[in-house]
Amino acid sequence: MNEPDDRYNIVGEAQPEYYPIPPAPTILSPNSTSNGSTISWLGAPWSEHYHIYWAAPDAKEWDQVANVVRDNVGPGLANWTLPAMNGSYVMRGISVDLQGGAWSKVLTL
Repeated sequence: MNEPDDRYNIVGEAQPEYYPIPPAPTILSPNSTSNGSTISWLGAPWSEHYHIYWAAPDAKEWDQVANVVRDNVGPGLANWTLPAMNGSYVMRGISVDLQGGAWSKVLTL
């Protein structure tokens, strides 16, 4: 159950019992910038932040490489600088109440 939130009382709406779990974000192709390579994505509704994972080309497990990546509303602002590592990347949104959402498709470099 969510903590009481007066914002719902102000507009006369019932507060939801739980926040929605985000759908999968969409990873777009990598970009080259003056700061190195980045990935950008189309954010997922109700994502408070994102987790990004990486796997080496022959790895059997994924390593979390970013814990609290935020997207910003505006063109070109949802970018994350890639570490200099070949392999595959995947991400998912984390909801307002910290529930993991659906996984994106894998981006392999």
